[in-house]
Amino acid sequence: MNINTQVESYKFWDIVKLWGRETLEHDVIIARKLAKGIIKDGLRFQSSNPKWLNPEEELLSYPYVGYTAIAVEGPIIIKADVLAHLMNIAEEKADPSKLILKDETVLKSDFKKWLVRTGQSFPDFWYGGA
Repeated sequence: MNINTQVESYKFWDIVKLWGRETLEHDVIIARKLAKGIIKDGLRFQSSNPKWLNPEEELLSYPYVGYTAIAVEGPIIIKADVLAHLMNIAEEKADPSKLILKDETVLKSDFKKWLVRTGQSFPDFWYGGA
């Protein structure tokens, strides 16, 4: 059994590296695909995991915004500068920054919904050929 299939969530750059290695695509290409997924297709990367979020402490220290590409799924909680950077990446106005995108995470279930919605195959690194 592949241990990666048991992982509940991944950070942005972990997915970029693992998926890029699997598909033999450059990091920038994978990062742009993810950015477009977040901005246009409702891929739910978040700056703070809502499961562990304490809004009284965490949301006071930095400007966060709610964003959604698909209204019925509700907003993601994301840092304002991260959202702006993702928009620039998706529009190919900027290259992805490891520093800016270091904390963004996605749940396995949210990633799966996005893959199904966009008709993409499931990456083996997370789903084991599911």
